[in-house]
Amino acid sequence: MKMKLAVSLGAPLVLALTGAAQAQDFPDKNIQIIVPGYTLGVFGYPDNFVLEHTRDTDFSFDSLEYLAAFDEMPMGIFASPNSSITNLDELISFGQENPGELVVGESGALGLLHALALAERSEMEVSPVRYSGGGELMNALLGNHIELASTSSMSHDPIVDSDGKPIGFAAEERMDMFPDVPTFKEQGLDLVMGVSRVLVAPAGLPDDVRDAITSALDEISNDEEMIANFENSAIPYRYLNDNDVNDMLEQSNEVLMPVIESNLDKIDDN
Repeated sequence: MKMKLAVSLGAPLVLALTGAAQAQDFPDKNIQIIVPGYTLGVFGYPDNFVLEHTRDTDFSFDSLEYLAAFDEMPMGIFASPNSSITNLDELISFGQENPGELVVGESGALGLLHALALAERSEMEVSPVRYSGGGELMNALLGNHIELASTSSMSHDPIVDSDGKPIGFAAEERMDMFPDVPTFKEQGLDLVMGVSRVLVAPAGLPDDVRDAITSALDEISNDEEMIANFENSAIPYRYLNDNDVNDMLEQSNEVLMPVIESNLDKIDDN
């Protein structure tokens, strides 16, 4: 994306990879793109929103301007190979009949919030278990040490290839990449939640600079080579321009905030 954006802007760009310890303003692994005079960042939303409301941070959601999004990875629930659970109805029935016995593994704030939101909206109680990373979570699930995992759609192939079972995705519609996996909505549960790579700039970006960047992004958004790079990495490509991405973020924040507020004790303990 860096090279394509540089061509459209007609100016050289500098690309740097950083981590949370090096750049708190862009949580988790991220990319910084230096446009002459300005620093842009690419990160996985909603990390910044969740961290703002669950940790002591120097930034807020309004510290950034949101310019575009490039993909959509809905959260999902996956069952272990030995699990008898094959669909959402079976999951909810077991959870309601056995409060707290349903163990759901997760490896980050969004995975935890997704599991808690699923439990709240299904009127059941689950027991989340935190793992240090996606690899450890995957080993626990595929080794049948836990019944379920709350993770993004990106985990689909390695889980299914090892006989794990996708229960559903928290998406508006079935994914083209995984058309056999139902959404929670079509199984009767209204829950939409996911991860998206979002291009941001510090708040206060001048209008002419913002217009130049967003116009360049619109121009490269249909580039076939860039789209293929996303899809070859099992990342569903979905471009949202500056207006659409801000609408999406507003709707997503409205879903996340009540879950955060009602589960702060569980988030802190995790």
